[in-house]
Amino acid sequence: MIIDSSNYDTLSNLISSGTYYDFIGLLSDSKIVFKIDDKKLLNHIKFFIVLDSNYIEVYDKDNNLVFTREDYNLLKKKLSGIDRYNTGKFIVSKNLYYVPNIDNSSMIDDSFNKKRLIDKALPDDLDLIDTGSTGRGTNINYSSDFDFVMIVDHDFDKEDMNRRICKKLNLDYDECKNNKSITEDDNIRFREVNIPGIEEPMSIDISYIEKGTNYFYSTDMALKDRLDNIKENNYSKYEDVLDNIIEAKRFCKNIKAYKPSHSTNNPEGGLGGVGVENWILQNGGSFYDACIDFDSHAYKNNRLVPFNRFKDEYQIYDAGRNFYKGRHDEFVSDNMTESGYKKLATHIHKYLDKISQRELRTPKRGMKYFFKNRD
Repeated sequence: MIIDSSNYDTLSNLISSGTYYDFIGLLSDSKIVFKIDDKKLLNHIKFFIVLDSNYIEVYDKDNNLVFTREDYNLLKKKLSGIDRYNTGKFIVSKNLYYVPNIDNSSMIDDSFNKKRLIDKALPDDLDLIDTGSTGRGTNINYSSDFDFVMIVDHDFDKEDMNRRICKKLNLDYDECKNNKSITEDDNIRFREVNIPGIEEPMSIDISYIEKGTNYFYSTDMALKDRLDNIKENNYSKYEDVLDNIIEAKRFCKNIKAYKPSHSTNNPEGGLGGVGVENWILQNGGSFYDACIDFDSHAYKNNRLVPFNRFKDEYQIYDAGRNFYKGRHDEFVSDNMTESGYKKLATHIHKYLDKISQRELRTPKRGMKYFFKNRD
């Protein structure tokens, strides 16, 4: 198959709309010749080839092989732990950073109890899917912020449901519409609402997704499948991986490079919550390995690589599809800004230098001091 100006627009539209199966259907040949100067599209093609579990050679316009079997296996390893894509068992890193003072089990229990009380406070026929970090145990703190999705039929009456939700929570429906707590497309964005049995006010997002449109293997499903794979096949390291995800989120949050550029609340040009989760999981669940990987692409000869060049060379893909956009996100290009990239890159560089200096000062303990499960 030759990709050139004659089919470029078609392929670009399939990528941006997330219609992966339609795209893969076009890749029937055992060889692709990519004649367009568009690295983002080329990287997406490589990603989709891995999702299809069928290696295809990709050549550039000068007939150089730009996607080898080794490249394919490396990307497949980054997506390990997803049965849907036949990527095998999740490969856990040996460098699981030791994070003191994180009580995962307590936070998971807290989230479960709050979800139960939220369900109890809402109409009985409201069947919610917890798509946020609270549903995976990767929330940074004891959470008061829950993100839900409800899959509905085409003729579902969202206004009626929202009126009943407001009534159950003692909220005025018209006031919620006026202050945008209920959006123009009838999704819910409640802030500081009181739920019986929960001491602190809660933030609750509920989005209605129509069957047959954006109902698919989603971001949260892919993340949960990978974490469940670790739990089933490497249980002793499951909570350590959660620790590393939480530590990475705290790191990004502390340097104000966490919220994505499209956030409606104080955007920071960072990877975003699910971006950070995917970043850690594509590096074996290790915050340290993720930092090494990021730093090796962000710095060349001890100089920061320009963001545009970095984006071409470094990707963090969403193995599921974004519920709201219907596509597979790539969190570096889609979420980060140049300022967010610079903040994250410089702080990672300093962090790794600090660890290196500490190791030199503590030769008897060495890196075992920093990594809970290092051999």
